[in-house]
Order: sequence, then C-alpha cells, then structure tokens
Amino acid sequence: MHIVQPYQTAVTLFKRNGDVVVFSSMQAAFRQLGFAWIVANVGPHFRAFSHHVYVSLDGRVVRNRKEIGGIAIRRPVYIEHDYVMRDDSSNPLTAESFVFLRVRHSGSYTSRLSRYWNGVGPVPGTGKKNSAHYFRNIRYVNAKRVTQYFPEEGEPMPRAARNVRGLPDSWDDMPIAARSCRNWKRYRKIQWR
Repeated sequence: MHIVQPYQTAVTLFKRNGDVVVFSSMQAAFRQLGFAWIVANVGPHFRAFSHHVYVSLDGRVVRNRKEIGGIAIRRPVYIEHDYVMRDDSSNPLTAESFVFLRVRHSGSYTSRLSRYWNGVGPVPGTGKKNSAHYFRNIRYVNAKRVTQYFPEEGEPMPRAARNVRGLPDSWDDMPIAARSCRNWKRYRKIQWR
C-alpha cells in the first residue's frame, strides 16, 4: 500500500538587499538556519510600526507633552528586520511558525539516557553519582559575622585582614593535584605491606 505524504510548502527567505534563498520545506529551513537565528533576524515584514513617542525640540524623548510644557513632536517608532520568510501562499513565517519543529524531551533523565542505548556496555544512568567538588567548600559564615561586629568601648577591633573581602572562599583554594590520578598506588610510601 502506498501512503501519500502530506504536501510540504517551500520556504522563501528574502533579504533586505534583494537576495532570495529558497528552501524545500520548513524542516530544511529550520535545519540550516536554526531557531535562534530565526528569532533574532526574521520578522513578518521588513519594517513594521510599533508605537509613537514624544520628542522635545532639543531631541529628548519624553513621556508626555506635559513634562516640557506642551511643545513636543509625535514621532512613530518602527521595528526593522533584515530578513522576511514566506511560504508558497505568500503567508509570512516567523519564529512562532517554527516552534513545533523544536525537539522536546519527554520523560525522566534516565529514560532519555536509555532511549538510544543499544545494549552494549553499562546501562546509562546506573553509575556512581559523584557529588564531590574540585575545590573545598570553605565554611566561614561565623568569620563573616565577626567582621560585621561593632565592638563596645574598650574592646579591640577585628584585624583588617579578616574583613569580608579578605576572607577566603572556595575559589581561593589551591587546586587538588590528585584530580588527574586517583589511583591508590600513587600514595603508597612503600611497595610492600
């Protein structure tokens, strides 16, 4: 039995300077251009009216005429795009037209991992979860509280080196050299025991 595929409209991309690029389908245009590029560059028209602003005689933008004593010029504001897309029926295509083509991940993280697993090697998502960090987590909340302490008369002030900017944090820590080699044999002092 032969299944007739639904018709896919061709997409034409017009540039402001007159260049034209034709794509065979919306999927082909989406694949070659990407969603982020379409959002940033493609609009329904090359120039579209947005709103009006009031400009004073010296060129400042004001909210209303009352701020400057009633003398202001009303100017239109336009949104300009470098590219315009049309389908076969000359309907404009924008980023909203391509939303359905974006890949949405469904299910949990482990089900997405095992979706493409072919049965060779370890099962994805079953390994050890390592919650260690490259730098130590320095706890210095009490030291921060002491720096904000204002002593009473006769008591000495905390040292200047212990102010908030002088206290170390986890990014001031020295990197651990053993991250590249986790083998226990490196730390043995003698071979036998």
